Amino acid sequence: MQYLVDENGVVLEEIKEGQTFTIVSPSDKIIKGETIEYLKGTISLNYRFVKINIEVFEELYKYASEIWLILPYIRYTSGVLTYSNGRIIRPRGLSGILKKKRRSGSSVIKILCDLDVIHKHKDGRTYYYTFNPYIACKSKRITQTLYEEFKNTKYKKDDWKF
Repeated sequence: MQYLVDENGVVLEEIKEGQTFTIVSPSDKIIKGETIEYLKGTISLNYRFVKINIEVFEELYKYASEIWLILPYIRYTSGVLTYSNGRIIRPRGLSGILKKKRRSGSSVIKILCDLDVIHKHKDGRTYYYTFNPYIACKSKRITQTLYEEFKNTKYKKDDWKF
């Protein structure tokens, strides 16, 4: 007779002839056979992608070029605008990303804040920005904080779910 036992030696189940078991750790991901077959027929692209809400993007056409320049800097679940090394983008840096001098960059940033495209925050002496996930985001999931921040935005539709 063979038995399946836990790490303390307690018998969990008798193993019958022909029965097999696979050890699964809490961090393991179980994939169905159909998924494995699907994955064999696909190729993973190693690029950074942003999901864009086309309807809203068309509505903001006047500022589309500025919004377009910001998209690569959206952090995955938090929506915080950061450089690729993780450093937070400050107002002067955002003006540079928008290819504007500091004064005209500040006016564009204010317009984007007024349009609810981005929100400006202050953490101590540091200012930072978050991007509206109902316009564009990098992830299927967002933090609860980002949801609460933008849940009343005019760009959110009732049937949208993250």
